[in-house]
Amino acid sequence: MAAEWLQHILDLNESKGEKVPAWAAFELGLVRARQRDKRAANVAWRKAMATKDPEYGPRAACFMAVGYQQQDDWIRAGEAWQVALDAGNKRYAAAALLGLGIVAQQQGEVDEAFGYWQRAIERRDPEFSGRAAVMLACRHLERGDYEKADAAFCQVLDMGNEEFRALALLGLGVGNYERGEFDQAVVYLGAAAESADPALLPLVQDYRAEAQRRERRGRVKVAN
Repeated sequence: MAAEWLQHILDLNESKGEKVPAWAAFELGLVRARQRDKRAANVAWRKAMATKDPEYGPRAACFMAVGYQQQDDWIRAGEAWQVALDAGNKRYAAAALLGLGIVAQQQGEVDEAFGYWQRAIERRDPEFSGRAAVMLACRHLERGDYEKADAAFCQVLDMGNEEFRALALLGLGVGNYERGEFDQAVVYLGAAAESADPALLPLVQDYRAEAQRRERRGRVKVAN
């Protein structure tokens, strides 16, 4: 019934040659998405985007981009994220930059991805800037660029989002562990263990136990 009512509003405005209400097009997209009709959802969201509404246009673009990512359609996902960014609404800028970074990474443009994520971090959005900092830090960690990884993980902590705290502390612990700085690794991993969610805790505990073992072995060598 909700879909029929929203569709009626759109049809009525289109029949009169009037501008489609962006809110109605966006909400229709949500209803169609819940009905698992992705094509109809995208049709509705494209209508919302076409209105150039500063709120519902970029919001529709974000939802569309996420849907395309779930389908591994990275070209269309990138196009939708770009629409969200170009709309100029600061509320969606960090999410769009995070998304563009993910798309660039999937397309093998890692340095371009880093640039998008850094721009997202600069937005200081409590959720999406934090996610971008995590993505950036993890990629630096994988590359063995530990100083840049540390800097990015510290940015995650500075943002104060508890959702990412344990992961950032784990990353700092792993970075120190890989550099052979086991005493500092133990400190970070201990802090991570205090706030880690159940899914992350076993990994934290394993790294911490190994770091403690190597730290003790190092002390014995020095004593001898």
